[in-house]
Formats: sequence, structure tokens, C-alpha cells
Amino acid sequence: APDLTNEEINFIHKLWLNVRNERGLEDIRHKQIVIAALVRLADELHLERRQQVLDFLRTLKKGEKTQPPDKHSSDEEKAETVVRTETLPDGQ
Repeated sequence: APDLTNEEINFIHKLWLNVRNERGLEDIRHKQIVIAALVRLADELHLERRQQVLDFLRTLKKGEKTQPPDKHSSDEEKAETVVRTETLPDGQ
């Protein structure tokens, strides 16, 4: 099983919160958010962005930090950004 930190789990949860109120996604599951991200990663590894994705993964590996996507930041800046999440009440 993946060794996810609380920070990484909270990142997945924030992504879930971001989409769950959209029409047709009210009952989306956290695992479907992860699957969507993995499918996008797999697609990008087979397209012209492969080198950028690999560079980004190397940068993440160095810092071992989770980050939110930001198209305007460099891969180094993205990898250095730590998702700051608030403690959410149970059931969210």
C-alpha cells in the first residue's frame, strides 16, 4: 500500500472538496480523484510533456513534498510548495 502522509491525504481531500459540488460529481469518491490524476499522469508520460513530467517527478523526489498544480510556477517552485491544509470536521 502507498505510504501517504497526512499532508498528501489532505491534498487528495482538498481536490475532492473542490469538485464534489459540481453537477454530476456530487457522489465522486476520493479514489476516483486519485485515479483521474494517475490517468492524466500516464497520458502526459506518453505525450510531448514527458520530459517536463519526468523533471517534475525528479524535483518532487528530491524534496519529497506534495504540491498543488500551478501552471505559472517552475517545476522547482512547484516541488518546494507544501500544501497547507486545515483540519476538517469528520464526514467531509
